[in-house]
Amino acid sequence: MTWAAPELVRRIAAARTRCHVHSKSNNQPPGDPNNTSIVGVSGEWLFAQEFSLPYTFAQGALQVEGDDGIDFTIELPGRPKPLTIDVKTARVPRWLLVQKDKLEGRAEIFVLCKYDEELGPKLLGWEWRSVLRRQRTRHIASDKAKTASECYFIEAEKLRPMADLHALIDSYKQRAA
Repeated sequence: MTWAAPELVRRIAAARTRCHVHSKSNNQPPGDPNNTSIVGVSGEWLFAQEFSLPYTFAQGALQVEGDDGIDFTIELPGRPKPLTIDVKTARVPRWLLVQKDKLEGRAEIFVLCKYDEELGPKLLGWEWRSVLRRQRTRHIASDKAKTASECYFIEAEKLRPMADLHALIDSYKQRAA
């Protein structure tokens, strides 16, 4: 049985595609115009589900130039600033990749998610921005780019387990209780 994206995911993906159609942030390959958006939105949706966070049409990052690298902002009691998270979803997620010029001033935590047409999305692991900053870089070409982007990368199997992120967030919530 093939995974069917929930209606909310399909609606956000279609709106995101329409919003980005003439934008320089548009990385939609020819063909099904919503397919790439469904991949990214599915990862964000799953993260929201797993961490009991709201994910509404308005939170689906419909800004023309994207979401500034922050998909979720979580207020945690006792933490001086909110925890910011960016979910990176790919069909073949060998590495967590973040463009070097898009690392600073963005999310504090990056989460890697795998998208499978048959099984749907699966959260694989995460890492702090501060750790990613100390990693090697490599030039990665996108489908449409004529030049490669320099990206920090960590192999998927070396990422922190999602259970650790649950424990981190729960520890702040327990301190407040």
